[in-house]
Amino acid sequence: MASRFRLAVRIQRFEVWSCALLVAVVGVTALIVRARLDGVGAPVECLMPESFEGVIYNAAHCDPLVKAFSHIDRDEGDLVMTAMNVEPLLVGVLLGAGLVGREIESGTAATVWALAGSRRRWLISRLAPMLAVLLALLAFSAITSDLLATSRVPWQLGRPAFDDAGLHGPGVVVRGVAAFGIALAVGAWSGRMLPIILISALLTLFVWAGGQGFFTAWVSAKAHEIDVPFRYNGSYDGGRFIAGLEHYRLPDGTIAGRFTDLRALAPAGVDPETWVADEVDVVAVGVHSPDYPGWVAAETAAFGVFGIAWLAATFAIVERRRPF
Repeated sequence: MASRFRLAVRIQRFEVWSCALLVAVVGVTALIVRARLDGVGAPVECLMPESFEGVIYNAAHCDPLVKAFSHIDRDEGDLVMTAMNVEPLLVGVLLGAGLVGREIESGTAATVWALAGSRRRWLISRLAPMLAVLLALLAFSAITSDLLATSRVPWQLGRPAFDDAGLHGPGVVVRGVAAFGIALAVGAWSGRMLPIILISALLTLFVWAGGQGFFTAWVSAKAHEIDVPFRYNGSYDGGRFIAGLEHYRLPDGTIAGRFTDLRALAPAGVDPETWVADEVDVVAVGVHSPDYPGWVAAETAAFGVFGIAWLAATFAIVERRRPF
């Protein structure tokens, strides 16, 4: 088993070391940015004073800390999270594209398939080591990006937030597996490296866009009313909200959008301003921190099934494909 693992890695050593270098650079950068954010020492009362009733904002003390934290978060934290849009997909494509496609393009597929005795057995022996390498690299990326994401919202006090959803944690792993499965199947089907890279890159672009759309659809499907005890309230506990920040609950229990002319809804003979102040409650409609595990489960299931389907398709393609 160890010798097979070494052989599989040696065959794709360029891709493995390139991906390892990429993951190391992004991951270590994430840890450095986290350390810099923590090193600012900005209290949460300074960063999000709206979250704490009765707290008086001390501008002389807080302004320099908030400015330093925001500068690191905006310039360096955003850079790392932007890279996380691409990194897992790129790693998946690089490790998957040549696994079968290179054997077909070089003309060695007929020989190695015949020597293996079973195409399925050969594919498993090549796939298992690369899948192990892929999962190890993606797990490192998932952990380091998650540590950075947590440090960017210290006012959450460790609770999960929907900021940067899909760019840290388990979502990184399943997106990378999906890209790996696509490149693997396209490689088995095409057998030519240049088309494999181009087609896989295009399909993974659709995976990225589909992830954005899936998140928006999930938020819309799971959205619910969230009471807002006072304005902003710490970004409403790490939430993501529908059609603007504020909605309004009318006395009959119905929810009105933020652009509704509330005064026009006041009963006849009642002062509109008084009616709005006394009878209309401000609410948020969307998802917040307690809903985050549900998103992680949905994200993992969707991209995981998608990736496994492509892996299964690869076995079917290899079994039926001509080895040239």
